[in-house]
Amino acid sequence: MAKGGKRYWFKFYNNFFDNEKIKQIKRRKDGDRLIVIFIHCLAIAANCESGGYLKISENKFFTIETLAHHMSRNQESIRIALDIFREIA
Repeated sequence: MAKGGKRYWFKFYNNFFDNEKIKQIKRRKDGDRLIVIFIHCLAIAANCESGGYLKISENKFFTIETLAHHMSRNQESIRIALDIFREIA
């Protein structure tokens, strides 16, 4: 994760919402909430500096519990979102 106030960024293309997988997510129940969780995962991964993996440290990955805590969401919302992302990937 970013330390000492250092900020990281990731490219967010202007055609993000034209991607067919993103369209599939948006069509789901609570699609907008799912997109917010997806973008939040992108931001977390960018801060991790681990090649896109959601890692807390070199050998420790985010879990549903830690993602829920980090995003201030309930675990069930995160679990459902991750299941949908895996299904569409």
